[in-house]
Amino acid sequence: PQAIRRVVPANMNILVALQKDVALLSFIGPVEVLRQAQVYKSLLANFTPYVVAAAIFLAPDRAALYARIDARFAAMLEAGARDEVARLAARQLDPLLPAMKAHGVPALIRHLAGELPLAEAAAIGQLDTRRYAKRQFTWFRHQLPEFAWVPPADAPAWLVRVLSG
Repeated sequence: PQAIRRVVPANMNILVALQKDVALLSFIGPVEVLRQAQVYKSLLANFTPYVVAAAIFLAPDRAALYARIDARFAAMLEAGARDEVARLAARQLDPLLPAMKAHGVPALIRHLAGELPLAEAAAIGQLDTRRYAKRQFTWFRHQLPEFAWVPPADAPAWLVRVLSG
């Protein structure tokens, strides 16, 4: 337990860093936590066996997540996503390829073909991304029922409480 207390805060920075703009799931791998604890306990020559585990799903507020998705999509457009999609479309790849089905790509291709205004293409891309995030929430809720759903801001306190017994 002492080793876990020393490893978790350091790994918490990694945990937070792994969350990307629309990440829905990040967790400290139990194998990595135990490996780090084993390294630490070997430094102290304390070979008492132990096992500690915590199953956590970092669940951001949906409204905040959707706002971040919309802002991220808008930022991508400002950073040149439209031009990138134009270059992709110029290659005339099979529309069934994953790159051609990425969130926002089909709508931006329609915009470039003159079928949609840019604002509508952006709204479609944002909606597609929000729907994908919602499907991920649903999938994780059904696949990981034993995981505690914790807001990211509450995760450090939750982990300390759970891991300290």
